[in-house]
Amino acid sequence: MRLSEHDDYWSVGVEEADVTRVSFDFAVTFLVRSESLSLELRIQDSFVLVDPDGSETVIGPEGGPEQLAPALSLLHTGLVHLYAYKDGRLKVELQDGSWLRVNASEEFEPWELTATDGTRIVSTPGDGLAVWTRR
Repeated sequence: MRLSEHDDYWSVGVEEADVTRVSFDFAVTFLVRSESLSLELRIQDSFVLVDPDGSETVIGPEGGPEQLAPALSLLHTGLVHLYAYKDGRLKVELQDGSWLRVNASEEFEPWELTATDGTRIVSTPGDGLAVWTRR
C-alpha cells in the first residue's frame, strides 16, 4: 500500500483496487482488494455518499435496510484514492466519479482502516488521527 504524508492529510494509494465485500453490524465495513493490496475500511458513524451528479445520501450504520442499501452500490466499485485528513475526516474517491465522506467525531472513533501490510489508520476522538505503519 502506498502511504504518503502531506501537511494536513495522509494519502493512501488504492488504484486498481475494488470493493469486494460490504458487511453490516454496528458499522459498515468495506473489504478492498487488488493484486497487491487488501484492506478493511470500517465506518462506525454516519457517512455521506456523493453520486457523480452531486446528490448526497446519508448512510447510518445503525439504520434499517432502506438506509443501508445505498452502501451496497459500492460493491465491485473501483477505488481511486483515499484521503485520511489529520483532523479525523476521511474522503474516498471512486472510479465511477462518486465519493464518500466521513466526518471526525469529538466522542468516538468514526472510522478505521486496516491493511494486511500492518498499516492502520484510526480517526480518534477529538478530531485527530492515529497512524501505524510497518517499518
